[in-house]
Amino acid sequence: MKKILLLCCLLPASVIQAVDIEPRIYRDAASLGMGGVGVSSIGYSFSAIANPANLGLMTDHDIAPFITLGASINPDMITLINEAKSFADNPDDFTAIDYEQLLNQAPSIGLNGPLSAGYMGKGFGIWTTSSMNATVAITESQDNFLTRLGIDVNVNAVMAAGKEISGSANSAETMAIFRKYFEADFLAAGLSVDQVAAELQKLVDNPNLLRELIPLARLSATAEITANIAYGYKIPFAAIDDVSGISFGATVRFSQRFKAISEGDGPYGFSPIDQLPAQFGSLTDSIYQAGSISSDFGMSLRIQNWIFGVAVRDALSSGYQWKNMDGLSGGINDSKIPYSVDFGSSYRFLFKNNFIQEVSIYLEFEDTTDPYTSWGNKLRLGAEVKLFNFLDLRVGMYDTFITAGIGMGWKWMRLDFAYYRESYFDFFTSDQFYINMTVGLDNSPSRKERSIEKQREQDRIQSQALSLINNSLEGL
Repeated sequence: MKKILLLCCLLPASVIQAVDIEPRIYRDAASLGMGGVGVSSIGYSFSAIANPANLGLMTDHDIAPFITLGASINPDMITLINEAKSFADNPDDFTAIDYEQLLNQAPSIGLNGPLSAGYMGKGFGIWTTSSMNATVAITESQDNFLTRLGIDVNVNAVMAAGKEISGSANSAETMAIFRKYFEADFLAAGLSVDQVAAELQKLVDNPNLLRELIPLARLSATAEITANIAYGYKIPFAAIDDVSGISFGATVRFSQRFKAISEGDGPYGFSPIDQLPAQFGSLTDSIYQAGSISSDFGMSLRIQNWIFGVAVRDALSSGYQWKNMDGLSGGINDSKIPYSVDFGSSYRFLFKNNFIQEVSIYLEFEDTTDPYTSWGNKLRLGAEVKLFNFLDLRVGMYDTFITAGIGMGWKWMRLDFAYYRESYFDFFTSDQFYINMTVGLDNSPSRKERSIEKQREQDRIQSQALSLINNSLEGL
C-alpha cells in the first residue's frame, strides 16, 4: 500500500513538532497571485495585514472603507462531493465510490468574508477579517496484514471483494472471490503459489481482515473572526523627495476561533471511510472555541520606488485555550500561532502611457524563524503588471510552486483571482483556486495620478475645442 501522505491539515504539527500549532487561515487572492507577498507592498489591504508599518507609507492615497468577500476551493473537493453523492444514492454499496481517486488527499473548501471590512490609510487602520476552512483528510491504513507482507492491492478491489463475499454462501465461493481480486497482486509481490494459497486461506478464515484495508478519513473545520487596530508612523526623508522615508507600525489583534473535529476511533481521530456519514452527523457535537490576543510589529524603508520591509507577526500571543461550546475545557490541547519574522523588498517601475502603468517585483521571506521549514519554502517571489488602468497580471512562487493571478479594478470595486498550491509538510500538495471581490479598494497611487492626468488632458482638449468653436462663430 502507499505511504500515508498526510494527517488532518489542522492538527498535524502536534504530531511532528510535539507542539500544537495553529495555522493562519486568512487568504488574499491578490497576494497569492504574486506568491503570497505582502511585507514590502503598499496599495492593498493585505499590505497592512502583513506589515503594519506599510500604513505609514500610505500618504498619497487611502484604502477607503472596504468590504471583501472571498472563497477558495480545491478541485478534489468537487470529486469528493460527487463521490459522496454516489454513496448517498447507494448507501449500502461502498463500491460506488472510487477510493483510489480519493486516497492521500485533503480536499478543502474555504471562505473569507463577509465580515472582512475596515479602513486603511494615512497611517491608521482598523479592520476585521473572517475566514473558514473545512477539510476532509483521506489516507490509507498502514497497519494491516498486507503491508506487513509488502503487498500493494487496489483499494477499489478490496471494497468490491468485500461486497461480493458478503453474499457468498460457503468458503469455496469466498476463496474464488479472493483469488479473483488478489491472487495477481500476491504473486507480483514475490509470494510462491503455496504462500498465496496460505494467505488467501487466512482471509477465508477471517474475512474481517479486509476491514484493515479500508481507507481512513477525518473531518475538520476551523472558522476565525479577528478585530484589528493598527497605526504606522512615517519619518520622511525630505532631502530626497516627499515619498521617501522610514515607517514604524504596530497592530493589536483579537482573534476568536471555532474548531470542529470529527472524533474517530482510529489514530489521531481517523476512522474507516465507511463511517464518514456518521462523522458528519457527530461533527456538531465536537465544536470548540477559544480566543487569543496577539500583536504585530513592523518597519518599512522607502526610497522613491524601492521598499524594504520587516515584520514580526503574532508576537506576544496569549495562545488559544480551547473549550467545548458548553464551556468545559479539554478535548483538544491548547495551541497558538507561532510568531513569525518576515522580511523582503520590492521595486516599482512606473510608466505614463495608456497601455502599461506599473510593473512591481517582490522578493520576500516568510516564517524565517520556523526551524522545520526549508528556506526554499520560506521564499516568496512575485511580479505584477498593471495594464490599461484596470487590469493586473500576476505571477509568483509560493512554497516552491508557481502561482498565477489576475485582477480587475473599476473605481471602487475589484475582482481578484489566484491559483496556488497549498503544501503539507513539504511532501503533499493540493491545488487551490481563489477569488476575492472587494468593494471600496482604491487603485494604486500611480493609477490615481494617471487618472487625474487623463482627466486634465480631456478637460484641456474640451476647452480647446470650445475655444475653436467660439472663434469660428465669432468669425461668422
